Amino acid sequence: MNLLPIAERLQAANLGALGTTIFVNMMPTECEAGILLRQPLTGTHINYELPEYFKTRLQVIVRTRNFEAGMSLIKQATAALLIKSDEQVGGMFVRYMRPASKPVSFPVTLGNFIEFTVPMDVCYNEADE
Repeated sequence: MNLLPIAERLQAANLGALGTTIFVNMMPTECEAGILLRQPLTGTHINYELPEYFKTRLQVIVRTRNFEAGMSLIKQATAALLIKSDEQVGGMFVRYMRPASKPVSFPVTLGNFIEFTVPMDVCYNEADE
């Protein structure tokens, strides 16, 4: 799954800027407040009986120094990414993208940051190119 158009959706919702506070697959350690989108380490599974149709998951991770600010940002990010019914996002036709759980927070040892994560279930078709 191409996470760049999903990151652009966060930017369009005024939740940050790509490469500065919104990142795909890696957030620099010097970033004190940001949003990271990550694919599952197992990748997006292929179902050969349903070509070009995929069900997968992505992680939305928020880093801040303040618990309340982090909780607010993760809620805003998941709300901005919520798709209940068909919508085109980049080269994908997203059937749905929705949180699979409530936010979970955990400390980051370096820099005393707090990170929050929410897994998002995603179902999509790839557009013909």
